[in-house]
Amino acid sequence: MILCDDYYTYGIKEKKLARIVGDIEKGKEIKKLFVVTIPLGSSGILEIYEYNKLLEPLFSSLTSEPYIVGLAPDKEQAEELVEAIIQDVYDNTGEQLDVRGYFKYASCTVDNT
Repeated sequence: MILCDDYYTYGIKEKKLARIVGDIEKGKEIKKLFVVTIPLGSSGILEIYEYNKLLEPLFSSLTSEPYIVGLAPDKEQAEELVEAIIQDVYDNTGEQLDVRGYFKYASCTVDNT
């Protein structure tokens, strides 16, 4: 799993965030965490997953790792986070809405588990 250093968050307290990031880097299960990712397929803009779903064998067998760009405690807040990310991408890339390109140049942390 890949977690961008410049990931977005919504609704997560700062002191809890460090523990969550550490657990993601260790591949541990985390209750009540939703993640926003670059689409795992070739189409779409962003996708929302319950974090623990990404730990299932199906996702570990994919050819590319899930690329996490946002963290939120529930689906509703993850949806709001997607809106904010899309607005930032639009503001920085224009009408082409190049989400992959926007995050391609962001520094990222690779999970080696």
